Amino acid sequence: MYVVAVSQLAHNLSENVSLTGFLGFVVLFLPIWWAWIGTMLYANRFDSDEIAHRLLMGVQMFAIAALAVNVPHGLGESSDGFALAYAAARTILVIKYLWAGWHISQARGLTTHYARGFAIAASLWLISAFVPMPWRFVLWGIGLAIDFATP
Repeated sequence: MYVVAVSQLAHNLSENVSLTGFLGFVVLFLPIWWAWIGTMLYANRFDSDEIAHRLLMGVQMFAIAALAVNVPHGLGESSDGFALAYAAARTILVIKYLWAGWHISQARGLTTHYARGFAIAASLWLISAFVPMPWRFVLWGIGLAIDFATP
């Protein structure tokens, strides 16, 4: 699904080869890239073969598919959908970190820290979906800054 989202971004950029098109690409690429990084870092540390974990991964992939669907107008008419999809993907990651901390007590300090930071960022993205532009994008920036600072 991440490949589809990036493909949508590349298609957008090919239709708007300009500085504005490039900046739009970067603004939408960063959350998609960060969602992928977050998923991979979690999987490298805590991946399991439990059914609950697999179901959460499926729901998270659905959220990434929603991100991809909202890319074509991700800075315009469907920016609220993009924000909701990103918030959903990050919320699933928060649940996974809480799950890992519950089952691996030695990692609880790390997982709680990550879950807390990512939950704050996801909350800002969720709220942003109900805030008019350009304030929506301000909340995106703050949310991404918290996401980046958490690890």
